[in-house]
Amino acid sequence: MRRTLFLRMVPMFGTIGAALLSVSLNVLSARHFRRWDFTSDARFSLSRASEATLESLPDHIRIWVVIGAHDPLRRTLAPLLAAYRSKSSQIEIRYVDPDQDSLELLDLKKRFDIDVVPTAGGKLVADAVMVIERGSRRWIVTADDLVADADRPAIIPQAERAITSAIRSVLGGESPDACFLQGHGELGTVPRASGWVGQLVTFLQKDNFTVREVELTPLSPADVFAKCTVVIGAGPALPFVNSEVERLRAYAGSGGHLFLALGPIFAEGNMRPTSAGLQDLLQDFGVDPLEAIVVEQERARVIPETRQLAFVAKPVAHPILRGLTEDGSPKIVLINARPFRQHVVGTGVIAAPLLTSSETAILLHDAGRTLHGDAIVPLKSDERGPAILAMASERPKVNATDAHGPRLVVMGSRLALSHENFDQPMTMRGTAFLVEASIGWLAARPPVVDIPEKKPMSVRLLLSEASRKSIRYYVLLWMPLASALLGVFVWLRRRS
Repeated sequence: MRRTLFLRMVPMFGTIGAALLSVSLNVLSARHFRRWDFTSDARFSLSRASEATLESLPDHIRIWVVIGAHDPLRRTLAPLLAAYRSKSSQIEIRYVDPDQDSLELLDLKKRFDIDVVPTAGGKLVADAVMVIERGSRRWIVTADDLVADADRPAIIPQAERAITSAIRSVLGGESPDACFLQGHGELGTVPRASGWVGQLVTFLQKDNFTVREVELTPLSPADVFAKCTVVIGAGPALPFVNSEVERLRAYAGSGGHLFLALGPIFAEGNMRPTSAGLQDLLQDFGVDPLEAIVVEQERARVIPETRQLAFVAKPVAHPILRGLTEDGSPKIVLINARPFRQHVVGTGVIAAPLLTSSETAILLHDAGRTLHGDAIVPLKSDERGPAILAMASERPKVNATDAHGPRLVVMGSRLALSHENFDQPMTMRGTAFLVEASIGWLAARPPVVDIPEKKPMSVRLLLSEASRKSIRYYVLLWMPLASALLGVFVWLRRRS
């Protein structure tokens, strides 16, 4: 009888033992967290450089992840972010689903100026994937920061680099400064009579720039450009004096970068373009400005009712123009454009065209002719295209540790940075995209070399025209035909 009672109690003891073991394992796992990464290249494990950054965190850092619950990117980021959380109790991860957490999303939009747009499927998509926040400091990470396109059927994951770099930036790294020149009738960073740059300010702030205006006056401090990562001349309408030009040349000589929207400048009552005073500065970079205005003769490029002064420019292959040279890309429209030509300068200076006109364009040295009649009849003295309308240049490094040498991008239209370009429909917004890409190229930061690069991931499927045709036949003909034949076979089988 005792034996029978004991045998009956064995399952109960087993159940109690299993429960105690389960509770003990949960307590141990809570106190001693461990992760194992069984991927072939340790894709969800942190490098020693990231671990060292997390070990020295002085205070709390919150990471906002603004991605939908069913987004594939969220499922990829979650294990990596769990690795960050496991290495430091100072890291807090907060997920915000744009479709579900509407109140929290509204709060984030106000705090960090995040844009949220509806997609064709009715879902909401934020332009920021993550926001790293420490006190009053913040750093925005976009989807483009998380992967690098390798120009092949693969992408290179770089989420760890982006997240660790953002954490380092909010810990003490200074945000780059985008300095807008003022005092020569330039477009401002806020609405004013001379015009303003509109959404470009928002773009720069989301790319973690600090936007400010600077003036070159006799009272300006000698180191007025000391903290400027990029100096932007947004369409000066008045020429620069020699002392101002020398200060800009000194800035470039110390490793600074310049973006100039330099259209033709006209003196009052004179329709012949005059010098902007920046010739010496531009020639240092292998660029020579011409005192003329470009009139496009190719009708397919001309914007109607603009007297051939507004037209679609032709992009030239360059890293800045990646994605803007293919058929169907947004059009780059210039208004009242100044031409340039390459200037022979010392070795090590690389100056390349970005935009050109058609071969039939006319380079007018007297803009008065554009005010009479609908068409410009070229004279024998007029120069003909193709004219260079924008150029990018790089000089040798000033310091061996610099990411690159001083850089310059110059566009021939004063209105290239106007807010109107950023409000255009997508098909006509090429000028805005070019401006954004140019500033990104100028301010390119050195890569984070202490965090190793992950192996490329094959994610794309490239199909030739023959492959598309084969798939079309397979889906539209062979699969339905096979299903029909199978149905006929079953029907005949049942009849027999």
